[in-house]
Amino acid sequence: MNKNNLSRDIFHDLMPFKVKEILLFANMYDAFSIDKEGRFSDHILGEYYQLNLTSIPRITAVSTFDDLFQRLYSGHYDLVIIMAGTNKDTPIKLSKYIKREFQYIPVYLLLNNNAEISYYEKAKMNCNQ
Repeated sequence: MNKNNLSRDIFHDLMPFKVKEILLFANMYDAFSIDKEGRFSDHILGEYYQLNLTSIPRITAVSTFDDLFQRLYSGHYDLVIIMAGTNKDTPIKLSKYIKREFQYIPVYLLLNNNAEISYYEKAKMNCNQ
């Protein structure tokens, strides 16, 4: 019973911070795959359904740096997701820049391959030192 109450209390404490706008930075292939395969959207819908939420966040996908920065400087986003591609340094540099310019926006990295997790964890540790 206490576990359920704790989850409910945390959920209610977080309600004012509901994510409504997500900016996804990915190459065109990855953005298309995420959108058309539906796994990402299905996962989000499932999580929102479990939490009894009525509206899911809007996801705006961009594939160029110009589009990314134009959107960040002209609109409001609650969350930025960067899809890691073949160049492993770009997501790290990009996330550092976004965090420097927009400290209030959380930045998450989305990977295609679990084998890359250790690389990005090490990079994060180096950034924090």
